[in-house]
Amino acid sequence: MRMPDWIPVAGFPALEDNQVHIWRLIHAPHQRKVSGYLPFLSTEEWSRADRLIHPHVRAAFILTRGVLRILISRYLDIPPGEVRLEVDSSGKPHLAQPSLEEIVHFNTSHTRGLSLYIFTRSRPVGIDVEEIHPAAEYTSIMQNFFPPVETRLIAALPEDQRRSAFYALWTQKESLAKAIGIGIASGLVGQALGGNERLPDAELITNVGGTRWRVWNFLPGPGFSAAAAVQENEWQVNYLDFCTQ
Repeated sequence: MRMPDWIPVAGFPALEDNQVHIWRLIHAPHQRKVSGYLPFLSTEEWSRADRLIHPHVRAAFILTRGVLRILISRYLDIPPGEVRLEVDSSGKPHLAQPSLEEIVHFNTSHTRGLSLYIFTRSRPVGIDVEEIHPAAEYTSIMQNFFPPVETRLIAALPEDQRRSAFYALWTQKESLAKAIGIGIASGLVGQALGGNERLPDAELITNVGGTRWRVWNFLPGPGFSAAAAVQENEWQVNYLDFCTQ
C-alpha cells in the first residue's frame, strides 16, 4: 500500500467529470479554530455536538461536519449555510435538495485526528479511514464478520502482517458498503472480495449487484489505513490536503 502525494490546497480546484477528489483534513492545525466552523452546522448537528462529552471528540465532529459543508458549498458554488444534508437508512449522508444530488456525489469518514472526504461529479462514492490500534483485538471481529476463507488467509500471514491486512480489508469492505449505500452490517461484509484462494489486492474491481466497482487502499498518514470505492471508470484521482480555505 502506497502513500499518495498529498497536495496542499489553499484555493479550490475544479472537479472535472473524470476526476475523483480525495481530501484529507488533519485535525491538529485546526483545533484552535473549531468555533469558526460552528456556524456551518445544522440545528441537529449542534445538538449532537452538545451531547458529546469529551472535548476532543466534540471538536473532531464539528471540524469534520463543518469542513464537509465548506467543500460541498465550493463544488456547488453556494454559501455553506445553504448546504442541507440528510442521512439515509444506512447512515450515508446526502444532499437534501434533489436538484443538487446529481451535481456532486460525496462521502466522508473520520477517526482520531483525521478526516477524509471523497467527491465525484457523476458516480456514487464511499470512503473509510481507521486508526491502526497496535493493541486492539481484531481476531474476534474477523471471526464474527469476515467469511472463513478471509479469516484463514489473514491468519496464515506472518504475524507482523496480519494487523495491517485486517485493516486494509476492513476499510475496503466499509468503503464499498458506503458507496453502495447498504451499511457495513449488510451481507456484503461477509463476502470474500478476493475470491476463495487469496486476499484482495490493494486495488481491485469487484461486481456487486450487476455494477462494477473500483476499490483501492491508500495510506492517509502513518498509523492509519484507508480505502475508497467508486463505480468503475477511467478515473483520475487527486489527493488534496485541506488548508485554510
